[in-house]
Amino acid sequence: MKDKFYIVRHAYGYHNWYKDVHGVHPEVRDPDLEAFGRKQATDSGIYAARVNLDVSHVICSPMRRVIQTAELFLSELQYRGTVIIDPLVSEMMEPGVLVNDGSLCSALISEFSRNASGTAIHFDFSGLPEGQWWPAQAETSDDVEVRIQSFLKKYFNEMALPPEKTIIFTHSLWIGCLTGMNDFPNAALGAVGVSTRQPQIIYSPEPAPLRRKKEPFIGRTA
Repeated sequence: MKDKFYIVRHAYGYHNWYKDVHGVHPEVRDPDLEAFGRKQATDSGIYAARVNLDVSHVICSPMRRVIQTAELFLSELQYRGTVIIDPLVSEMMEPGVLVNDGSLCSALISEFSRNASGTAIHFDFSGLPEGQWWPAQAETSDDVEVRIQSFLKKYFNEMALPPEKTIIFTHSLWIGCLTGMNDFPNAALGAVGVSTRQPQIIYSPEPAPLRRKKEPFIGRTA
């Protein structure tokens, strides 16, 4: 695993449920995890703890569903370190998809500070500017590739993080651009080669059942 880092896609979110049921994305900005998604994230963390996953560095997308996934996963792992919040690993901005609009840094700090969330995990928002940090217009895969190259250079060249002790919490389209794998499961734990970018799924929790019924609203309005 010396040349591989770990990767986790966010767990099943409200927007995933809504699209499964209605066929379109909801008009919701930066949605939460759905209840089953919280179970998925916890289950993946339990697996990671069972196999003694050794993690010393964590990088996470600023989207709320990803931070929530990281918090649940890392709590099971009894991780007590810092989680770097970095928009380099945020989702590809698609045209007309409100769910990929983010939340302001001040709102995220208020929600995910140690005092607010009751967690021992420290979320570091120092690299996230106040104001709109997410792309103002739709991105192409080439745009995301630029971010991926910046991410790889920043963390594994300049900062020289040990890949085998580094885990990234991110999104499906970002993982697809990184690895070519376009169906990475919700809350799955994988490993990716730093130089080869070849993916390997290590653990995938139970997929969310399709429930054709009205559910409580979970998320943020525009």
